[in-house]
Amino acid sequence: MYFKNFPTTIWNRKEMVDISRRADVLKMVSGDPLSFVPYIIQEGDTIETIAYNYYGEAELSWLVAIANDIIDPYADFFKGQQELDRYIANKYAEEATASLNPSFALSDRQIIEWTKNATITDNIVYYYSRYNENIQVNKKTQLTPQLAADEFVALRYYEYENNINEEKRTINLISDVYVDQIIDEMKTVLND
Repeated sequence: MYFKNFPTTIWNRKEMVDISRRADVLKMVSGDPLSFVPYIIQEGDTIETIAYNYYGEAELSWLVAIANDIIDPYADFFKGQQELDRYIANKYAEEATASLNPSFALSDRQIIEWTKNATITDNIVYYYSRYNENIQVNKKTQLTPQLAADEFVALRYYEYENNINEEKRTINLISDVYVDQIIDEMKTVLND
C-alpha cells in the first residue's frame, strides 16, 4: 500500500517506483499533543502485527515506520531475544574468533558467552563511572585494578547491544483518528 501511490521513474532504461520521494506526513499531526500514542513492543511484535492490531490493517505498517523514523526494520526496530542473540553473534563473530583463537568455528552460543564474559577485556565497549553513567572512559585507557573496581564498570558488548535494543522498545503510533487524512495527503503529495 505504501508504494502504491508513488510516482515512477526511469532508471537504467526500466520503469521503477521512485522510492526517493517521501511525503512528510508528520507535519500535519505534529501540532496536536494527542496525535501520537505510546506503544511498548512485546516479544514477537513486528511492524505489521502492530499496524494490524492498532489500525486494523497490516498494510498500514508504513505509518508505524514513518512515525518512528524506521528506514531499515532489521536495524531500526526492536528485536526479540532470539533475533537479538543472532544479531550479536553475527556482529561479533570475527572479534570473538580473534580473541579466543580457536581451532574450530565458534557456535552462536559461544560467541554470545564471549560478549558477556567478565574475565576478559576484549569484549569491552567502554568503562563508565558507577556514580555517573555519563562519565565514560575509553576501553584502551589503562585503569589500575583498584580504580577500575572502585569507580568504573565495564560495559561489555552484550549489555551494550541489549541497551540499544531496549531503547527501541517504546515507539509512537500515529493516532488512528489521523489515518484517513494521512492516506489522502500521501496520495496527493506523491502524485504531484
